[in-house]
Amino acid sequence: SEDFKALVDHMVSENTALVVSRQVLSIFAKRLSNLGPDLHKDVAQYSLTKMEARLVAFEEQDSIIRENLAEVYEEEEDWAESAKLLRGIQVDVAAQIFGEDYRANIYIKIAQLYLEDDD
Repeated sequence: SEDFKALVDHMVSENTALVVSRQVLSIFAKRLSNLGPDLHKDVAQYSLTKMEARLVAFEEQDSIIRENLAEVYEEEEDWAESAKLLRGIQVDVAAQIFGEDYRANIYIKIAQLYLEDDD
């Protein structure tokens, strides 16, 4: 856990070239789902907190981490936490990166999670 956090700290540092940190964090974000659920949650939450200060620079990576982490919470049937994570995605910016269907899919998923939470 500490090694992953050290990597995140280094990548979000303003001393690291943005072109490098974006690329490394993109790979990192996609690979977090390979970790066990508890480690995934710990490292992903830490990453989201650290990237928050420079969110404009890391919107794509933030979206990927949020989506994957939301899946972990959904598997644990923590519908509200999953929806909360997805609500944090900057959908207007993400739609520019991932396409217009992305925005609609995120909103539909959030609605489904809230409906599931009401059951």
